[in-house]
Amino acid sequence: MPPLPAVGEVDADVVPVDVPALVHVLMDNMSTNIRTKTLQSDYTNEWELRYSELVKFQNDFGTSDVPSHSQLGHFAARQRIEYAAFVAGNQNCLTQERIDRLKTVDFCFGGHGHRKTFGRYVNELISYRNKNGCDPASGSNLSK
Repeated sequence: MPPLPAVGEVDADVVPVDVPALVHVLMDNMSTNIRTKTLQSDYTNEWELRYSELVKFQNDFGTSDVPSHSQLGHFAARQRIEYAAFVAGNQNCLTQERIDRLKTVDFCFGGHGHRKTFGRYVNELISYRNKNGCDPASGSNLSK
């Protein structure tokens, strides 16, 4: 692209620029960029909030298998969808860093595989009850 002429060096052959239209296009692009950055920031904030809730849930209950009907359950379902897109090489919002962070709380990325995790905890509870003659204290973590 050739450099723009200095002020006062414009030839009569130069096509006039519709300044209001150019300003409108520039403002529209700026507005789109601001909206995109705001949406990305909102998504990042929401992701961090839900992730911290997932960490708390895992610490409290010893599993990251959250109830599907909760906001946290919707978050977990969304991560599984995003992970499938990530693995397939499709556009998604899940980064390798987020995948690694989810793995630290034993998050199950499989569609229905996370139900097997629940079954494992039920078996641990039954074993605990058979061994000790009672249920563990509320909020205890059997896997520790």
